[in-house]
Amino acid sequence: MTAFELKQRYDPVPVRDFAARLTVTAVGSDHSEIHWAAQFEPAPGVTEEDAKSALVGFYQSCLAKIATELGA
Repeated sequence: MTAFELKQRYDPVPVRDFAARLTVTAVGSDHSEIHWAAQFEPAPGVTEEDAKSALVGFYQSCLAKIATELGA
């Protein structure tokens, strides 16, 4: 399998200036490596911890989508 990227817009997320990339690369015939990076500022009135928590949910949904696509 070749490397691919999943890009997804997720609204509403309590952050601003949000940019992220989730990259999955095949490692061997039955393993993958996932790299995730994000930059953001919490939205006004939102704590950094709450913003991070919302983004964790975003990434969990991305990983679930990848697992579904791969039949895992």
